[in-house]
Amino acid sequence: MLNYLYAQIINDLLYLQSSLYKSRILIAVSGGKDSLCLVKVIKDLQTVYSWKVGLVHCDHRWREDSRRNAQIVYQIAKEYNFTFYLGINKQYLVKESTARQWRYYTLFNVAVQYQYNVVLTAHTLSDRVETFFYNLSRGSSIDGVNSLPFAKKVNNNLFLYRPLVQISQNDTLWLCKYFCLPVWADSTNLENKQRRNRIREELLPYLRYYLNPRIDSKVISFLNKLSLQTDYFKSYIRNIYAKIIHPALVALKVAEFRKIHRVLQIEILEILFKQTKISLEESNTAQLVLEYLHGSQSSSHILVSSNYIVIHTASYLYFCQNKDMIIRTSTI
Repeated sequence: MLNYLYAQIINDLLYLQSSLYKSRILIAVSGGKDSLCLVKVIKDLQTVYSWKVGLVHCDHRWREDSRRNAQIVYQIAKEYNFTFYLGINKQYLVKESTARQWRYYTLFNVAVQYQYNVVLTAHTLSDRVETFFYNLSRGSSIDGVNSLPFAKKVNNNLFLYRPLVQISQNDTLWLCKYFCLPVWADSTNLENKQRRNRIREELLPYLRYYLNPRIDSKVISFLNKLSLQTDYFKSYIRNIYAKIIHPALVALKVAEFRKIHRVLQIEILEILFKQTKISLEESNTAQLVLEYLHGSQSSSHILVSSNYIVIHTASYLYFCQNKDMIIRTSTI
């Protein structure tokens, strides 16, 4: 078991990055079994690869003992000779989504400020299953239900890895017991007012008992297949996008855009909005643009929204941010 865990983690890391030698690694550590398992593995491999390692702990201030929790993580960092960073939830964020955004903001901010090039989180295979049901209940897109990828490029100098996503929580618990690691019992994990806790403590046990005892592995199998299909779909979309985008401006060839399926049209519009950094305050922004396009009969139309402007000519569909309601048509 021990060799399996270490081999799995290092093989996954090396698969994505040909050389990890002398990397600067930053780890998000809650103090639970998963994050302590990851810290232990990284510590044991550190001497082989000459890593510079830092630990980030985020104190949500949701519990009376949260300060003590932070002190335990600090002691671990001190024992392992790792640099320790502490983020404190000064605004007292309560919502799960906003707290999650704050944690990632803190993690990436520390990474950029102190020049780490690799960020690790301790999400496990079990977290992938819970995230699937959580995002499914929120009506997420295909990308959303499969939103815990193994790797993600944050910027040109920073990568986010989740080296435990193929490992179950039973495995991480076994390693913590084997090395007698000081796992911190987070009481908030037992509060069912948190939706993730309800999924973990109520929904999944129910599904395992009444529907399929192997529901976790079935969900993971589905997500793996979905990930492959999504990668292919995205590659296909990018090829089409490259053919119909204006060579210099933020614009789409109208004739070519009209020919493709509506699903592809929506995906291409979302890519364009992201690249233009147009704020998508309206959830049906792409639908509004399509209704405007298919409803336009003359050779020139203008659609003005609160945060973007669309100009429809005979050849192109032009996009820009609606900053001051001034349209400089000379550029087109």
